[in-house]
Amino acid sequence: MTICDKNLCIGCGVCENVCKAEACRLQYDNEGFLYPIVDDSKCLNCNICKKKCPALSNTTLVSKQNGYAYYTKDTVLRKKSSSGGFFTDIASYIINKKQGVVAGAAYTCQDENTHYLQHVIVDNINDLSKMRGSKYVQSDTRNIFDDVQSYIAEGRTVLFVGTPCQVSAIKSFIGNNENLYTVDLFCHGIPSPQLFYKYLKEMNVKKNTYSREVIYLNNRIFYINMSFYLK
Repeated sequence: MTICDKNLCIGCGVCENVCKAEACRLQYDNEGFLYPIVDDSKCLNCNICKKKCPALSNTTLVSKQNGYAYYTKDTVLRKKSSSGGFFTDIASYIINKKQGVVAGAAYTCQDENTHYLQHVIVDNINDLSKMRGSKYVQSDTRNIFDDVQSYIAEGRTVLFVGTPCQVSAIKSFIGNNENLYTVDLFCHGIPSPQLFYKYLKEMNVKKNTYSREVIYLNNRIFYINMSFYLK
């Protein structure tokens, strides 16, 4: 079974999370994008995956077209931010004033050669730094849906930050809930995540004469630790 046209799929992972039969799994295709593969032998034909798929949703969001400009008064924070510090300020408010948690994209080191971008949850303002800044790569959200739902079930406030399609996905999964706050970003499309990770691995070089290692990622700058060993 095909859930939706491949050109429409956003690789969010809602289908994988709502499938009670565990018949749906996201896998990387030959271009490095996540796409759902359905095991027809397990599928119950309940179509819950299609009902929850944001790419197939006919929902139209209507909002007032008001525009605002914002930047934090904290000059140090503003220099570290790519959007004037808006994310850190609103996330800090959710954590401090609402006793809530924040779900956002952060790089995690799976091994010495891999920086992997995925959505994680933090409940401490000191951990917001790893979510700060633009990424230019779509994060993996497959494992975030159940976590967000669990916090909301506990009565906690959750701030979810992501691309418009990711926000649409979390709203489709959770439904209308006053404890779910969302902030979506301007998005003009994404490159293949696996292509980006392949590039990072190629940047990490260890040879007899020198070694080169990516130690920090920034939206516009790569911080590289280079050590040369002369014979």
